[in-house]
Amino acid sequence: MSVGGSTRRSPSGRAYADTNVFIALFAGDAHPLHEPALRIFQRVADGNLRLIVTPIVVAELVYVAERVLRWTRATTGRRFTELLGSLGLEVREADTLARALALYGSTRSLDFADAYLAGAALEVGPPRIASLDADLDRVAGVTRIPLTPWTRTSTSRSTRPTDS
Repeated sequence: MSVGGSTRRSPSGRAYADTNVFIALFAGDAHPLHEPALRIFQRVADGNLRLIVTPIVVAELVYVAERVLRWTRATTGRRFTELLGSLGLEVREADTLARALALYGSTRSLDFADAYLAGAALEVGPPRIASLDADLDRVAGVTRIPLTPWTRTSTSRSTRPTDS
């Protein structure tokens, strides 16, 4: 892939991990790709490969854990927090994801996307989220900016920016 006129290459020994690699591992022997996934993780354990894990992969893992593997929220939060702390994994936004997984595991009504937003607000700042989702009010340290409906009064006029 060319970026800014130069070709970017990943150093050997590092690769982005797709969600399916983790799912094949967690699904166990019944999954047709369990053995190949085990071989990848053996390379990681041997120090021959580092896997880069992105937030979108973690979001997909949470979804699959809940919907397909039928893990509880607490189990999902705990297992993925442990997983992301494993040697051989480079986790992008690790602190935000750790906070998001903890919030997801402990807050029943918070979906993972909102837990991630709250984690980012708490870890990176600012600790404010503009949202209609009142469940965010349950997250200590986060201030929700509620969205209010816009109403037009009879004296107000809609204006459009003009080209100068």
